[in-house]
Amino acid sequence: MARKNLFELSEAAGEQAPPDATRTSLVRPLMGLDRPLKPGRPVGAISQSLENINSRAQRAEEIERKLSEGQAVVELDPSLIDQSIVVDRLGVTDERRTALVEQIREHGQQVPILVRPHPDDSARYQVAYGHRRLAAVRQLGRMVRAVVRELTDEQLVVSQGQENNSRSDLSYIERCYFAAKLEARGFSRDIIMASLGVDKAALSK
Repeated sequence: MARKNLFELSEAAGEQAPPDATRTSLVRPLMGLDRPLKPGRPVGAISQSLENINSRAQRAEEIERKLSEGQAVVELDPSLIDQSIVVDRLGVTDERRTALVEQIREHGQQVPILVRPHPDDSARYQVAYGHRRLAAVRQLGRMVRAVVRELTDEQLVVSQGQENNSRSDLSYIERCYFAAKLEARGFSRDIIMASLGVDKAALSK
């Protein structure tokens, strides 16, 4: 009788057990418990993917911010860059031009030029300073390293003049020529003085 009851219980348990194809757990015989099957990880994969996208977006925003503030150096096609609105040099000797070309050929362009988005053509740029470096890189057929910054006309000529003053390589005649060009374009005396780094007394001479 006892054996018959055992068989009946065994058969009843077999009828209640789900088929193998639909089981969602694994038997743990040592513990007498069922272990749930590990589900797939679509949520984790999606979360990781979203994190990667957010990270790339943040890096892109940081690059755009640095570009808009003129903090990042980029490489531009020299053919897309036009000269400044005011020319500050009468010319460069062949000897100095050749020396600069050879220097950049051997050591690369160490100092970037400054450009702004062209006010009349969104696909082009306008150089504030670095005309000789731009010409040398163009001759070498290379990309030019540049800082891109939003500049008004006044900011452009002041940056141009101050850069030349810091290098102390403009002749007195070229400085006078630059001042005359600025005045002819209607820039105020304050802007001209800031561009040349001189006071009113020096400007009037």
